[in-house]
Amino acid sequence: MTRKTRKNNDNKLTKIIKLLSICSVYCFFFFSLSLFVPIKFVQALDYRESITAIVIGVSENGRQFIIDRGGEEGVLVGDVGRIWPAKNEEEAGNAQDAENAGEASEAGINSKKEEDPLFSAVAVHVRHDRSEWVIHNNYQEKPLQKNDTIRILSLYGTQRPRIENLEYWQKRSILKAEIDEEKQEFLEKQKKKVEDVRGILYKKYYLRTYKEFPWPSMGISLNVSPVTYRLPSHDRTLSYGIDVKNLNQEKYIYNGDYYYSGITNTYNIITREQYSSSNSRSNHTFDIKELWDPLDYTSLLQYKKERVGTVYTTRYQIDIGPLGIKYSFPKLVPTSSLKSLSISYIPLLEFFSSDDRNNNFTPPLGAKDIYWRHCLTLSTAINLNNRWSIEEKFTWRPYHSLPGTKLDLRNTDLRNTLAVRFEIYPQLAISYISTFTQDIRRKNILQIPASEWENSFYISYILQLKTDT
Repeated sequence: MTRKTRKNNDNKLTKIIKLLSICSVYCFFFFSLSLFVPIKFVQALDYRESITAIVIGVSENGRQFIIDRGGEEGVLVGDVGRIWPAKNEEEAGNAQDAENAGEASEAGINSKKEEDPLFSAVAVHVRHDRSEWVIHNNYQEKPLQKNDTIRILSLYGTQRPRIENLEYWQKRSILKAEIDEEKQEFLEKQKKKVEDVRGILYKKYYLRTYKEFPWPSMGISLNVSPVTYRLPSHDRTLSYGIDVKNLNQEKYIYNGDYYYSGITNTYNIITREQYSSSNSRSNHTFDIKELWDPLDYTSLLQYKKERVGTVYTTRYQIDIGPLGIKYSFPKLVPTSSLKSLSISYIPLLEFFSSDDRNNNFTPPLGAKDIYWRHCLTLSTAINLNNRWSIEEKFTWRPYHSLPGTKLDLRNTDLRNTLAVRFEIYPQLAISYISTFTQDIRRKNILQIPASEWENSFYISYILQLKTDT
């Protein structure tokens, strides 16, 4: 390639680069121009610039009014304008010409009263599509009405004067109140949408009262507790169980459960002896709402068995209560988070058997007894929100010997259960259950503390078994 040919190619490349540079400058110019073209929609009103508007709201005293023009037309808080009536564009234009020229007779206005402005006002609250104004100088005793068409002429433009009582009227802005109300309505609608969506999930998965589910459609909850901690024995056990209840609880309510906990190859913290323990229990209740209005029918069946090492603290305990009454307190506040509050009484026939350490036999001989217990139960349930709930049940069961009428209030079986539940998903939940029990028989027969405190953390998986109508 010759030097001349190389030089020609360099010149062509230089021209191409210059051409691209010029094109980029023009492109940047047109792009910038396109950004500034709509500037009149966001720029403040200029001096003696006017806009036509429709009055869409007037306060009761007629001092404040709202128009359908706002930030998109350049209205800003603090703008001061002079207002004329404008029934149409031609008349509004004549009014503006009269103001600009200072000669109303040449503007084609028929009377002196019509050519004068109504009043001057200041903008106190602005949103993109509307603005609120407050009258501060009246020229005519003609109140504004809703749907009036007016013409607003800016008196100061961007050089807005300081209005002493501007903040006073801003605090009493009816437009601000409307915006706050609209915002609150919007938030409530959004919240309702979320609740509706969760309600659909609840209706499909969660164990609640479903009118469309026929009896005996059941909900089943499978529960596992990796750690159950007991005091004062300091045992750490693995627990699991199952809860069953009917879904449609409009008339009949059934609740049943079975739980088992146990541990092997552990050591006594005092004697360091190796031992194992197990605990099983089952509870079943059946209610009929308002069978004796306002009282409900309720019944109870319970079973419990406990073993520590080779000693059965409870070989069996069976409680049978086929007839009881229950009163559910009405909700004083419909929107309250208190889901239910009830008190019940059931006379129980109890069959009890356990080992007796008050003798010198090995293994210890058993102690058996049959007696009545008067079961008083106070239950409450609270829904903190759609996910968090709290349930508490307090049971007091004093001893009544058979035969006879002796009621021993010191020999009581006391139990309090607190359950805090968090729903991860309508079919999956975690809960903390704290149970305190006090039974004087443990001390009198087994020579162990009468009180026990059990703490468990459960993971629950929920199923539904729906029957056909």
